[in-house]
Amino acid sequence: MKAQRMDRSVAIAAREYAPYLEATWGFKNHWYPAFFSQEISENEIKAVTIAGHDIVLRRVHGRLFGLRDKCAHRGARFSQEPMCLNDESITCWYHGFTYGLSDGVLKTILASPEDPIIGKVRIRTYPVEERGGMVFIFVGDEDYRPLPTLESDQPPRMTDNPVFPYLFDENVFSRGIHRTVNSNWRLGMENGNDPTHILIHRKNFYVVMSGSKLPLGFLPASPEAGKFIEMPDGQKGVWGVNHDHYRPIMENRYLGLSVPKPVAGPRIDTYRISSWMPSALLVEDFPGSEWSTIEWYVPIDDTRHEYWQVALKLCRDENDRKAAAEFYETIGLPIGFENFNEIDLVARERLQQHYQDPEQFGQEAFFAGDIAIVSWRKLASRFNRGIQAAPQQSER
Repeated sequence: MKAQRMDRSVAIAAREYAPYLEATWGFKNHWYPAFFSQEISENEIKAVTIAGHDIVLRRVHGRLFGLRDKCAHRGARFSQEPMCLNDESITCWYHGFTYGLSDGVLKTILASPEDPIIGKVRIRTYPVEERGGMVFIFVGDEDYRPLPTLESDQPPRMTDNPVFPYLFDENVFSRGIHRTVNSNWRLGMENGNDPTHILIHRKNFYVVMSGSKLPLGFLPASPEAGKFIEMPDGQKGVWGVNHDHYRPIMENRYLGLSVPKPVAGPRIDTYRISSWMPSALLVEDFPGSEWSTIEWYVPIDDTRHEYWQVALKLCRDENDRKAAAEFYETIGLPIGFENFNEIDLVARERLQQHYQDPEQFGQEAFFAGDIAIVSWRKLASRFNRGIQAAPQQSER
Protein backbone atom coordinates (compact mmCIF):
# COMPACT_ATOMS: atom_id res chain seq x y z
CA MET A 1 0.00 0.00 0.00
CA LYS A 2 2.83 2.42 0.87
CA ALA A 3 4.53 1.72 -2.47
CA GLN A 4 1.25 2.40 -4.27
CA ARG A 5 0.89 5.77 -2.52
CA MET A 6 4.45 6.68 -3.52
CA ASP A 7 3.81 5.68 -7.15
CA ARG A 8 0.66 7.82 -7.17
CA SER A 9 2.42 10.89 -5.73
CA VAL A 10 5.22 10.57 -8.30
CA ALA A 11 2.67 10.33 -11.10
CA ILE A 12 0.79 13.43 -9.86
CA ALA A 13 4.01 15.44 -9.60
CA ALA A 14 5.05 14.36 -13.10
CA ARG A 15 1.76 15.61 -14.56
CA GLU A 16 2.38 19.05 -13.02
CA TYR A 17 5.63 19.41 -14.93
CA ALA A 18 4.84 17.36 -18.02
CA PRO A 19 6.17 20.00 -20.50
CA TYR A 20 9.55 19.89 -18.78
CA LEU A 21 9.69 16.13 -19.24
CA GLU A 22 9.36 16.69 -22.98
CA ALA A 23 12.17 19.26 -23.13
CA THR A 24 14.98 16.82 -23.92
CA TRP A 25 16.37 19.25 -26.52
CA GLY A 26 15.73 22.33 -24.37
CA PHE A 27 13.32 25.26 -24.64
CA LYS A 28 12.99 27.31 -27.81
CA ASN A 29 12.41 31.02 -28.33
CA HIS A 30 14.91 32.05 -25.67
CA TRP A 31 18.28 33.82 -25.58
CA TYR A 32 21.32 31.61 -24.89
CA PRO A 33 25.03 32.44 -24.50
CA ALA A 34 27.15 31.27 -27.43
CA PHE A 35 30.64 32.76 -26.96
CA PHE A 36 32.63 35.27 -24.99
CA SER A 37 33.15 38.36 -27.13
CA GLN A 38 36.91 37.85 -27.14
CA GLU A 39 36.46 34.42 -28.73
CA ILE A 40 35.33 35.93 -32.05
CA SER A 41 37.78 38.38 -33.60
CA GLU A 42 37.15 40.72 -36.54
CA ASN A 43 36.24 38.88 -39.77
CA GLU A 44 36.33 35.52 -37.99
CA ILE A 45 33.82 32.71 -38.47
CA LYS A 46 32.66 30.57 -35.54
CA ALA A 47 30.16 27.71 -35.34
CA VAL A 48 27.95 26.73 -32.40
CA THR A 49 25.10 24.27 -31.84
CA ILE A 50 22.31 25.26 -29.44
CA ALA A 51 19.24 23.08 -28.88
CA GLY A 52 19.97 21.28 -32.14
CA HIS A 53 20.34 24.49 -34.19
CA ASP A 54 23.63 24.58 -36.09
CA ILE A 55 24.59 28.26 -36.35
CA VAL A 56 27.51 30.08 -37.94
CA LEU A 57 28.61 33.54 -36.76
CA ARG A 58 30.69 36.13 -38.59
CA ARG A 59 32.00 39.41 -37.19
CA VAL A 60 32.27 42.34 -39.63
CA HIS A 61 33.25 45.87 -38.52
CA GLY A 62 32.58 44.79 -34.96
CA ARG A 63 29.04 43.55 -35.61
CA LEU A 64 28.07 39.90 -35.36
CA PHE A 65 25.74 38.11 -37.77
CA GLY A 66 24.19 34.67 -37.22
CA LEU A 67 22.99 32.30 -39.95
CA ARG A 68 22.12 28.66 -40.36
CA ASP A 69 25.35 26.73 -40.83
CA LYS A 70 24.17 24.94 -43.94
CA CYS A 71 24.12 25.91 -47.60
CA ALA A 72 20.72 25.56 -49.29
CA HIS A 73 22.36 24.03 -52.36
CA ARG A 74 23.89 20.74 -51.18
CA GLY A 75 23.97 21.13 -47.41
CA ALA A 76 27.67 21.93 -46.97
CA ARG A 77 28.53 23.69 -43.71
CA PHE A 78 30.04 27.14 -44.08
CA SER A 79 32.11 26.66 -40.93
CA GLN A 80 33.95 23.64 -42.37
CA GLU A 81 35.96 25.91 -44.66
CA PRO A 82 35.09 29.58 -44.07
CA MET A 83 34.97 31.71 -47.21
CA CYS A 84 34.04 35.40 -47.16
CA LEU A 85 34.70 37.43 -50.31
CA ASN A 86 33.25 40.77 -49.18
CA ASP A 87 31.92 42.41 -46.00
CA GLU A 88 28.24 41.78 -46.71
CA SER A 89 28.13 38.04 -47.31
CA ILE A 90 29.26 34.51 -46.62
CA THR A 91 30.16 32.10 -49.43
CA CYS A 92 29.89 28.33 -49.50
CA TRP A 93 33.29 26.80 -50.17
CA TYR A 94 31.82 23.99 -52.32
CA HIS A 95 30.01 25.71 -55.21
CA GLY A 96 30.20 29.41 -54.37
CA PHE A 97 26.62 30.07 -53.26
CA THR A 98 26.84 33.47 -51.55
CA TYR A 99 24.31 34.71 -48.98
CA GLY A 100 23.71 38.11 -47.39
CA LEU A 101 24.74 38.27 -43.76
CA SER A 102 21.80 40.39 -42.66
CA ASP A 103 18.95 38.61 -44.46
CA GLY A 104 20.29 35.18 -45.55
CA VAL A 105 19.17 35.78 -49.16
CA LEU A 106 21.17 34.22 -52.00
CA LYS A 107 23.01 37.20 -53.55
CA THR A 108 25.06 35.45 -56.22
CA ILE A 109 26.59 32.16 -57.33
CA LEU A 110 30.28 32.33 -58.06
CA ALA A 111 30.17 30.57 -61.45
CA SER A 112 26.59 31.57 -62.39
CA PRO A 113 26.11 35.26 -61.51
CA GLU A 114 22.92 35.59 -63.60
CA ASP A 115 21.23 32.41 -62.38
CA PRO A 116 17.43 32.74 -61.99
CA ILE A 117 17.37 31.29 -58.46
CA ILE A 118 19.41 34.24 -57.15
CA GLY A 119 17.24 36.28 -54.80
CA LYS A 120 14.68 33.47 -54.52
CA VAL A 121 16.59 31.18 -52.15
CA ARG A 122 17.58 31.99 -48.58
CA ILE A 123 18.89 30.47 -45.39
CA ARG A 124 17.55 31.48 -42.01
CA THR A 125 19.19 34.11 -39.82
CA TYR A 126 19.38 34.34 -36.02
CA PRO A 127 19.13 37.45 -33.82
CA VAL A 128 22.44 38.13 -32.06
CA GLU A 129 23.17 40.50 -29.16
CA GLU A 130 26.55 41.25 -27.65
CA ARG A 131 26.60 42.64 -24.11
CA GLY A 132 28.57 42.21 -20.93
CA GLY A 133 31.49 40.74 -22.84
CA MET A 134 29.31 37.88 -24.10
CA VAL A 135 27.52 36.87 -27.31
CA PHE A 136 23.89 35.76 -27.03
CA ILE A 137 21.76 34.13 -29.76
CA PHE A 138 17.97 33.92 -29.86
CA VAL A 139 17.18 30.33 -30.78
CA GLY A 140 13.79 29.02 -31.80
CA ASP A 141 11.09 29.82 -34.34
CA GLU A 142 12.34 32.21 -37.02
CA ASP A 143 9.06 34.15 -37.04
CA TYR A 144 8.68 34.39 -33.25
CA ARG A 145 7.47 37.89 -32.39
CA PRO A 146 7.74 40.11 -30.48
CA LEU A 147 11.35 39.31 -29.74
CA PRO A 148 11.84 39.10 -25.95
CA THR A 149 14.41 41.37 -24.37
CA LEU A 150 17.80 39.89 -23.58
CA GLU A 151 17.31 40.92 -19.94
CA SER A 152 14.20 38.76 -19.61
CA ASP A 153 16.30 35.62 -20.13
CA GLN A 154 19.15 36.53 -17.73
CA PRO A 155 19.41 36.13 -13.95
CA PRO A 156 18.20 39.49 -12.57
CA ARG A 157 19.69 42.17 -10.41
CA MET A 158 18.80 41.06 -6.87
CA THR A 159 17.60 44.44 -5.61
CA ASP A 160 17.42 43.32 -1.98
CA ASN A 161 21.17 42.58 -1.96
CA PRO A 162 22.88 45.51 -3.72
CA VAL A 163 26.47 44.46 -2.96
CA PHE A 164 26.18 41.71 -5.57
CA PRO A 165 26.80 42.56 -9.22
CA TYR A 166 24.58 42.26 -12.26
CA LEU A 167 25.90 40.93 -15.56
CA PHE A 168 25.18 44.15 -17.43
CA ASP A 169 26.52 46.61 -14.82
CA GLU A 170 28.95 49.10 -16.33
CA ASN A 171 31.41 48.77 -13.43
CA VAL A 172 31.40 45.00 -13.16
CA PHE A 173 34.43 42.74 -13.53
CA SER A 174 33.41 39.68 -15.56
CA ARG A 175 35.46 36.61 -16.33
CA GLY A 176 34.62 32.98 -16.96
CA ILE A 177 34.87 29.71 -18.86
CA HIS A 178 32.64 27.30 -20.74
CA ARG A 179 33.05 23.62 -21.59
CA THR A 180 31.03 20.75 -23.01
CA VAL A 181 29.53 18.21 -20.60
CA ASN A 182 28.28 14.81 -21.75
CA SER A 183 24.88 14.94 -20.11
CA ASN A 184 21.45 16.33 -20.86
CA TRP A 185 21.08 20.02 -19.95
CA ARG A 186 18.40 19.27 -17.35
CA LEU A 187 20.84 17.23 -15.28
CA GLY A 188 23.06 20.31 -15.15
CA MET A 189 20.24 22.60 -14.03
CA GLU A 190 19.05 20.18 -11.38
CA ASN A 191 22.54 19.50 -10.10
CA GLY A 192 23.22 23.22 -9.64
CA ASN A 193 20.07 23.93 -7.64
CA ASP A 194 20.01 20.71 -5.61
CA PRO A 195 20.02 21.54 -1.85
CA THR A 196 21.23 18.09 -0.81
CA HIS A 197 23.86 17.30 -3.44
CA ILE A 198 26.30 19.20 -1.22
CA LEU A 199 27.37 15.76 0.01
CA ILE A 200 29.60 15.30 -3.05
CA HIS A 201 31.60 18.44 -2.16
CA ARG A 202 32.37 17.54 1.45
CA LYS A 203 36.09 16.82 0.89
CA ASN A 204 36.67 19.45 -1.76
CA PHE A 205 39.82 21.57 -1.48
CA TYR A 206 37.84 24.82 -1.80
CA VAL A 207 35.73 23.84 1.20
CA VAL A 208 38.73 22.84 3.32
CA MET A 209 40.73 25.92 2.32
CA SER A 210 37.92 28.37 3.11
CA GLY A 211 37.27 26.99 6.58
CA SER A 212 33.69 26.14 5.69
CA LYS A 213 31.89 23.30 7.40
CA LEU A 214 29.37 21.92 4.99
CA PRO A 215 26.10 20.69 6.44
CA LEU A 216 24.77 17.31 5.37
CA GLY A 217 22.25 19.13 3.24
CA PHE A 218 19.44 21.70 3.35
CA LEU A 219 15.71 21.19 3.88
CA PRO A 220 12.90 23.70 3.27
CA ALA A 221 12.10 25.78 6.33
CA SER A 222 9.32 28.05 5.01
CA PRO A 223 6.62 28.07 2.31
CA GLU A 224 8.80 30.51 0.34
CA ALA A 225 11.21 27.67 -0.48
CA GLY A 226 9.00 26.44 -3.31
CA LYS A 227 7.52 29.72 -4.53
CA PHE A 228 8.22 31.20 -7.94
CA ILE A 229 10.18 34.45 -8.26
CA GLU A 230 8.87 36.89 -10.87
CA MET A 231 10.99 40.02 -11.46
CA PRO A 232 9.98 43.37 -13.04
CA ASP A 233 12.06 42.80 -16.19
CA GLY A 234 10.28 39.52 -16.85
CA GLN A 235 12.76 37.07 -15.34
CA LYS A 236 11.24 33.94 -13.85
CA GLY A 237 13.05 31.90 -11.20
CA VAL A 238 12.90 29.76 -8.09
CA TRP A 239 15.02 29.62 -4.94
CA GLY A 240 17.53 26.91 -4.16
CA VAL A 241 19.77 27.16 -1.10
CA ASN A 242 18.80 30.33 0.74
CA HIS A 243 18.98 30.57 4.51
CA ASP A 244 15.81 32.63 4.69
CA HIS A 245 13.90 29.64 3.34
CA TYR A 246 16.08 26.56 4.03
CA ARG A 247 17.68 25.15 7.16
CA PRO A 248 20.99 23.26 7.26
CA ILE A 249 20.96 19.67 8.50
CA MET A 250 23.93 19.19 10.80
CA GLU A 251 23.47 15.62 12.02
CA ASN A 252 22.11 12.19 11.17
CA ARG A 253 21.70 10.13 14.33
CA TYR A 254 21.07 6.86 12.52
CA LEU A 255 24.46 7.09 10.82
CA GLY A 256 26.15 8.71 13.81
CA LEU A 257 27.21 11.74 11.76
CA SER A 258 27.40 15.35 12.91
CA VAL A 259 28.96 18.49 11.48
CA PRO A 260 30.64 21.00 13.80
CA LYS A 261 29.90 24.66 13.31
CA PRO A 262 32.70 26.65 11.64
CA VAL A 263 34.96 28.58 14.00
CA ALA A 264 36.40 30.99 11.41
CA GLY A 265 36.63 31.82 7.75
CA PRO A 266 33.99 32.13 5.00
CA ARG A 267 30.86 30.08 5.56
CA ILE A 268 28.71 28.10 3.22
CA ASP A 269 25.57 29.59 4.77
CA THR A 270 26.20 32.99 3.18
CA TYR A 271 25.38 31.58 -0.25
CA ARG A 272 22.08 32.19 -2.02
CA ILE A 273 21.29 30.09 -5.07
CA SER A 274 18.44 30.55 -7.53
CA SER A 275 17.44 29.06 -10.91
CA TRP A 276 16.25 31.23 -13.82
CA MET A 277 14.62 30.65 -17.18
CA PRO A 278 15.56 29.28 -19.58
CA SER A 279 18.62 27.48 -18.12
CA ALA A 280 20.66 29.64 -15.74
CA LEU A 281 21.77 29.52 -12.12
CA LEU A 282 22.71 32.52 -9.96
CA VAL A 283 25.04 31.89 -7.00
CA GLU A 284 25.66 34.84 -4.68
CA ASP A 285 28.86 34.95 -2.59
CA PHE A 286 30.78 32.55 -4.81
CA PRO A 287 33.64 32.14 -5.66
CA GLY A 288 34.37 34.74 -2.95
CA SER A 289 32.73 37.25 -0.64
CA GLU A 290 30.62 39.83 -2.55
CA TRP A 291 31.12 37.98 -5.83
CA SER A 292 28.37 36.38 -7.87
CA THR A 293 28.54 33.53 -10.35
CA ILE A 294 26.14 32.86 -13.20
CA GLU A 295 26.07 29.35 -14.58
CA TRP A 296 24.28 28.47 -17.81
CA TYR A 297 23.45 24.94 -18.92
CA VAL A 298 22.92 25.46 -22.64
CA PRO A 299 21.45 22.46 -24.48
CA ILE A 300 23.55 21.30 -27.43
CA ASP A 301 21.57 18.18 -28.27
CA ASP A 302 19.75 15.51 -26.27
CA THR A 303 22.88 14.16 -24.53
CA ARG A 304 25.22 17.18 -24.20
CA HIS A 305 25.16 20.70 -22.81
CA GLU A 306 27.58 23.63 -22.73
CA TYR A 307 28.41 24.50 -19.14
CA TRP A 308 29.09 28.21 -18.57
CA GLN A 309 30.57 29.76 -15.42
CA VAL A 310 30.93 33.53 -15.24
CA ALA A 311 32.23 35.29 -12.11
CA LEU A 312 31.14 38.88 -11.43
CA LYS A 313 32.50 41.50 -9.01
CA LEU A 314 31.57 45.17 -8.64
CA CYS A 315 34.66 47.40 -8.92
CA ARG A 316 34.95 51.09 -7.98
CA ASP A 317 38.22 51.78 -9.78
CA GLU A 318 41.15 50.24 -11.61
CA ASN A 319 42.75 49.00 -8.38
CA ASP A 320 39.57 47.05 -7.61
CA ARG A 321 39.66 45.52 -11.09
CA LYS A 322 43.28 44.46 -10.68
CA ALA A 323 42.48 42.86 -7.33
CA ALA A 324 39.46 41.09 -8.84
CA ALA A 325 41.54 39.78 -11.74
CA GLU A 326 44.22 38.46 -9.38
CA PHE A 327 41.63 36.75 -7.17
CA TYR A 328 39.94 35.17 -10.18
CA GLU A 329 43.18 33.86 -11.71
CA THR A 330 44.60 32.45 -8.45
CA ILE A 331 41.49 31.28 -6.58
CA GLY A 332 38.22 31.78 -8.43
CA LEU A 333 39.14 29.90 -11.61
CA PRO A 334 41.48 27.09 -10.48
CA ILE A 335 39.98 26.39 -7.05
CA GLY A 336 36.38 27.49 -7.46
CA PHE A 337 35.34 26.80 -11.04
CA GLU A 338 37.75 24.02 -11.99
CA ASN A 339 38.35 22.21 -8.70
CA PHE A 340 35.11 22.71 -6.78
CA ASN A 341 32.76 22.31 -9.75
CA GLU A 342 34.64 19.45 -11.39
CA ILE A 343 32.80 16.90 -9.25
CA ASP A 344 29.51 18.36 -10.48
CA LEU A 345 30.51 17.52 -14.05
CA VAL A 346 31.38 13.99 -12.98
CA ALA A 347 28.02 13.61 -11.22
CA ARG A 348 26.03 14.78 -14.26
CA GLU A 349 27.85 12.44 -16.63
CA ARG A 350 27.33 9.52 -14.26
CA LEU A 351 23.61 10.30 -14.05
CA GLN A 352 23.40 10.49 -17.84
CA GLN A 353 23.97 6.75 -17.93
CA HIS A 354 20.61 6.38 -16.17
CA TYR A 355 18.79 9.21 -17.95
CA GLN A 356 19.97 8.00 -21.34
CA ASP A 357 16.44 6.67 -21.33
CA PRO A 358 14.48 9.97 -21.25
CA GLU A 359 11.52 8.16 -19.73
CA GLN A 360 13.43 8.18 -16.44
CA PHE A 361 12.62 11.89 -16.05
CA GLY A 362 9.46 11.98 -13.94
CA GLN A 363 10.02 8.52 -12.43
CA GLU A 364 12.17 9.65 -9.49
CA ALA A 365 11.31 8.98 -5.84
CA PHE A 366 11.62 12.61 -4.72
CA PHE A 367 11.87 13.56 -1.03
CA ALA A 368 11.55 16.81 0.98
CA GLY A 369 15.03 18.00 0.00
CA ASP A 370 14.08 18.00 -3.69
CA ILE A 371 11.64 20.88 -3.43
CA ALA A 372 13.94 23.20 -5.41
CA ILE A 373 14.15 20.69 -8.26
CA VAL A 374 10.40 20.03 -8.31
CA SER A 375 9.65 23.78 -8.15
CA TRP A 376 12.09 24.42 -10.99
CA ARG A 377 10.41 21.78 -13.15
CA LYS A 378 7.00 23.35 -12.50
CA LEU A 379 8.29 26.87 -13.19
CA ALA A 380 9.98 25.80 -16.43
CA SER A 381 6.82 24.01 -17.54
CA ARG A 382 4.74 27.13 -16.98
CA PHE A 383 6.96 29.92 -18.30
CA ASN A 384 8.87 28.45 -21.26
CA ARG A 385 8.17 29.93 -24.70
CA GLY A 386 8.09 26.57 -26.44
CA ILE A 387 9.65 23.12 -26.35
CA GLN A 388 12.38 22.41 -28.87
CA ALA A 389 11.51 19.30 -30.85
CA ALA A 390 14.21 16.87 -31.91
CA PRO A 391 15.43 18.27 -35.24
CA GLN A 392 14.98 16.32 -38.42
CA GLN A 393 18.22 15.53 -40.21
CA SER A 394 17.23 17.96 -42.96
CA GLU A 395 16.82 20.78 -40.42
CA ARG A 396 20.31 20.64 -38.98
